[in-house]
Parts: sequence; C-alpha cells; structure tokens
Amino acid sequence: MSLLSLSLRALVAAFLFAGGSFASAGIITFQDLTLTPGTHWNDPGNTAPVGPASGPYGNDEYIGDFSSGGATFVNRVDTTYGSWRGFAYSNELNASTSGSLPGLQHEFSAYVPPGDPANIFGVAFSTQTFPVNPLAAITTDTLKFLPSMTVPTAMAVTGAYLTNTTYSALSMLNGDTFAKQFGGATGLDPDFLLVRAYGVDVDGNVLAARPEFYLADFRFADSASDYILDSWEWFDLTSLAGASEIYFDFESSDMGTFGANTPLYFAIDDIGFEPAAVPEPSSALMAITAAGVFWRFRRRKSAAARESTSA
Repeated sequence: MSLLSLSLRALVAAFLFAGGSFASAGIITFQDLTLTPGTHWNDPGNTAPVGPASGPYGNDEYIGDFSSGGATFVNRVDTTYGSWRGFAYSNELNASTSGSLPGLQHEFSAYVPPGDPANIFGVAFSTQTFPVNPLAAITTDTLKFLPSMTVPTAMAVTGAYLTNTTYSALSMLNGDTFAKQFGGATGLDPDFLLVRAYGVDVDGNVLAARPEFYLADFRFADSASDYILDSWEWFDLTSLAGASEIYFDFESSDMGTFGANTPLYFAIDDIGFEPAAVPEPSSALMAITAAGVFWRFRRRKSAAARESTSA
C-alpha cells in the first residue's frame, strides 16, 4: 500500500472518528410531518416559550418551531390577539372565495390546481417589510422579525419551489378592503409582489447576495405578459450557499402608512440542498500530515529492523 493511500486512509479515519459524515444531496418535502386532510399547523400553543416584547410592535409572542428534513422553521403567535407569523405547514387545497377579504379563510391554501390532498407544504407569512434601501444596513437584529429557517448541518441550499397562497392571489387579482387590484382599473399599473431571501452564515454575518423571486409582476410593456403566479416555480438560492440560516422578506408596489397592503404570504415546497463545499487542505497541512504518517511508518520499520538484528 502506498504512502499516499495510508495518508488518505488516516485522514478519513480521523474525520469519521471525530463524528464526521459524508452528506448527500437532499430535498425537504414536508412529508415527514403529519396532518389530517384539509388542515394546517400554525400555532406552537400557549406552552411555548414567551418572548416578552418580541413582536415587531413590542407585543409578547409565543415562540415555537417545527422541523422537517433536518431544517427548523420558526413560528410565532401573538399572546394577545392570536395572530401568527413566520412559518406554518398545510395540506389545504386551493379554493376561490368572495367577500370583503377574499380568501382570508384560505391563507393556508396554495394557489395551484388541486393536487394530492395528502401533500404537505410550508406557508410563510410576514407582518412587515423592510425599506428597500439601504440594503447594506440590514443586520441579524433587523432580520429576526422575518420568516426564517435553518439549513441542515453540512448542507448548502440550492433553491425551493414557491407559489402564492389563495388569499394573496385573490387579493391581487380582485383587490379587497385594504389592498388594490394589481394593474389598477386599466390593468396598466406596474404592480408587483416579490420575495427576497437573505442568508446568514455560522458567524452571524449577513451574506451579500439577496436573490429575488416574483410572486406577481405587472411591469411588462405588454400587459398580456402580466401574471399572478398560479403554479409551483423554482426559486434559485444557490447564491446563499454559505448560509446556515435563511430569512425571507417581501416587497410590494402597493404600500400604505404601515407597510405593504398586499397580504404577504407564499407557499413553499421541495427545498433543495447539496453537500456544503469543504475547503481543500492547504499544501502545508497535507505535507505535515504526510510527513507524520511517513515518520510513523519509518519508526515502525526501524523498530522492526532493530528487533531482527538483536534476534
């Protein structure tokens, strides 16, 4: 066996002895969660820890989470009003409704043709948006109010499939008590709703990349191209490969005194991951490792020679 083979075997053995593992690509499908058909989960319950003044407006919240596929999704519920934000999960099918707030009772439905009633997907909801500028000033302290998830250990996120919820889609399609109809009366207003993702690394640094995904876009010169998303589409998150946590923000063209008027939701499924890149050992480290293995090899050989001579 060559000295190089011995070195590699020694490195692999040391890695495994220290508790390391060789990860493979994976997908979070949410199917490891349990729901009866036509239901959702969005409340950690009043036994969850309370974050005093942890809400965006200084209110107390029950802070909980749920895990799927090695990732953790944060969920918060206001202790006074019972309103929620963050992440939930659901298998509720799409339904069209009418009223002053069309679709509100279907905030947990994905706005796609009804599929498998057993399919579970995630739902994100935010109660606020950031000012668009200056993006460089965003820190982990300001991100904490946004829907967030952790990245599975030793993995890098690649992307996820997103679509609208029924509530958001019908609000944009028809307008409601608080939000305008996208496109306006003429259909020519350049309205939009987008999701922006932020990554935070293990040291708490906010990554420079801020990928965006449009849930609705009416900014096209040809209004025939305008759309409100009604299918699952891929959100490329490969630029956040160094993130251990991901936060999701919204931006809407329909803004009011207290932020966006558009309901800030999206449905998410099939989140993709791949093994995180492991930095290659430096040439100096490899030389030291090889030298150590070679020294031990020579020491054993010399000892064996001395024993043979003395015999």
